[in-house]
Amino acid sequence: RWIKMTDHGWYSGDHHVHAAGCSHYESPTQGVTPQDMMRHILGEDLNVGCVLSWGPCWYYQKEFFEGSTHRLSLPDYLMRYDVEVSGFPSSHAGHLCLLNLKEDDYEYPKPVAFDWSYAGESGKFSGTKTEHVGEWPSWDLPVLAWGKQQGGIVGFSHSGWGLQVPGDELPNWNMPKFDGIGANEYVVDVVHGVCDFISAVDTPAVWELSIWYHTLN
Repeated sequence: RWIKMTDHGWYSGDHHVHAAGCSHYESPTQGVTPQDMMRHILGEDLNVGCVLSWGPCWYYQKEFFEGSTHRLSLPDYLMRYDVEVSGFPSSHAGHLCLLNLKEDDYEYPKPVAFDWSYAGESGKFSGTKTEHVGEWPSWDLPVLAWGKQQGGIVGFSHSGWGLQVPGDELPNWNMPKFDGIGANEYVVDVVHGVCDFISAVDTPAVWELSIWYHTLN
């Protein structure tokens, strides 16, 4: 590299990296190991890399979750395994990035009991702590609250998908359909104080920023 950016006070990071689940992996439900991901982080010169386990690879990749900075991290290159709530029962309300978690299995605030069926799995749940993806809540608010309660930093992934609006004015007064995988439930959740951010710069800027400016107003 021509320039060492840290010498200029710039530290790079990516809060949304996947080690599995996508079709280009030889085995999408497993993916690659922390050793592989650390090599990618070093190769991309990422000072912070957040590796998010999600639905298609959940049961394999969650084995690497440590609830802290991963042991392979270096002083200037930090890797952490956390969660993207994608491929979960609440996905229709918008995908979530849950960062800085101490625990990655959702826990209900009080005992509940229900039958569930999701993504080819089914069962009966009773208690508080989940073991299967299909046992998680079907909307985002309780998941965000759970993440915040354990000291997490939580918000919406690729926020613009579902918030498409015509035109390029900001703020934009056109109503989005709230029908994608972005910040669909954000306007509800933000008033409860449980949403720290919406992801940006990975979907069209007007879609992201319009809802952000309306929030500020």
